[in-house]
Amino acid sequence: MMISQPVARPDGGVKVTGRARYAADYFAPDLLYAVLVTAPVPAGRVTSIMVDDALAEEGVVRVLTHEDMPKFGRFASPRAEPDTQTQHAEGPPAAQSFMPMQNDEIRHEGQPLAIVLGETLEAAEAGARRVSLRYEFAEPELPAPPEWTAIDKAAVVPRESGFLFLEPTFTKGEVDRGLSNAAAMVEAVYLQPSRHHNAMEPSATLAEWNDGELTLHDATQHVYGVRQVVAARMNVPAEKVRVISRHTGGGFGGKGWIWPHQVLAAAAARIMQRPVRLALSRANAYSCLAISRAWHRRSCWRRTSRAS
Repeated sequence: MMISQPVARPDGGVKVTGRARYAADYFAPDLLYAVLVTAPVPAGRVTSIMVDDALAEEGVVRVLTHEDMPKFGRFASPRAEPDTQTQHAEGPPAAQSFMPMQNDEIRHEGQPLAIVLGETLEAAEAGARRVSLRYEFAEPELPAPPEWTAIDKAAVVPRESGFLFLEPTFTKGEVDRGLSNAAAMVEAVYLQPSRHHNAMEPSATLAEWNDGELTLHDATQHVYGVRQVVAARMNVPAEKVRVISRHTGGGFGGKGWIWPHQVLAAAAARIMQRPVRLALSRANAYSCLAISRAWHRRSCWRRTSRAS
């Protein structure tokens, strides 16, 4: 390939003609539609979740709460020693170690507290509006520095992550030497505020179990990461999980992480013994997924000769 030569995108034709199918476009027989009921406060404890009015809504099949959920497993690097995996702090590609709907704890506004399942999306949405929450408010707290340190230590270099299937090619020059020999240098400082990924396609997962094996149609940039993390959370071997993501409608790196909603969809499908599709709303995307943090960066460029 050379600069100025056109390059055809393999997926260009189906996308511009509207034939590309994304995760939320997939259907399965006997499908249930899932809608999240989320926390209205940033910290506290759920004291009761009243679901009778939601269950009275036509088309609502069930409302799942933390009392219905299985105990999710921990995720550790595939390269960790089997007898020490439970001792490792959880880290990438799992986006967070805290899993919602495991107890009555509330850690952030927008945290999933219940899942309404309906025969149609409209029924599930109507049912979710009729779920009533009671809770005790608590003062929110940021994680202490040692917790962040433990998460950072859980990360491994890509070569040792267990997610690469080809030997990576990587070279790195001598930056300090190059800058010192430069005929001219430009130095600048850049500030980037926090921002949300806000992909055009909201995250969605369709989960279906057959004979103990899980198939996920998922909006992700990291199918192998989803496979490993969801398998660990659901306490099944990774070879029992298949992840399909034919097209992703934007991600900006945010869909390269594995989030709780992907696990919740798999858990709901196993509880109901029916396929479940959980598509995050735009509001969910702001509360169930993380932001890109602000950064402060110093950059330098060099010219190799005065003639350049």
